Amino acid sequence: MGKFKTEQEQFWAGGFGDNYIERNVGKNLIASNIAFFAKVLKNTTKIKTVLEFGSNIGLNIIALETLLPNAGMAAIEINRNAVKELKKNCKKIQVYPMSIFDFEPDKKRDFCGEMMDKFNNLKIVDYGFVYHRDTNFPNDDITWFLLEKV
Repeated sequence: MGKFKTEQEQFWAGGFGDNYIERNVGKNLIASNIAFFAKVLKNTTKIKTVLEFGSNIGLNIIALETLLPNAGMAAIEINRNAVKELKKNCKKIQVYPMSIFDFEPDKKRDFCGEMMDKFNNLKIVDYGFVYHRDTNFPNDDITWFLLEKV
């Protein structure tokens, strides 16, 4: 990690990313993440691997490990301090300490968003939005898509 192509990369690799680590800790966030991912994953079966883009200290991965104890976990994280915490929090994870723009997968995986344009054998299984003012399970604003190979 060093030279970055975008302002966003510099932003997350630097002070904002460090401050984000401090703002996003605690069991309440993990509980919210478990509730969120239980909803996201309700229509899935046999998930073998998960790759998170921008994992920070691993709170999403911790929730996913709870719900998918047999799945292999991997994460891409640009912030060096977040990578250190991520490795402490998630012992059985493959960490890619780099920008998502520099990432080259070593395994074939199904990603979201533009993947449907790139691969014509994907279909949307489910999608949703989490709002930060949810009174039961507050979280960041999250838009998610679940894709399946057909």
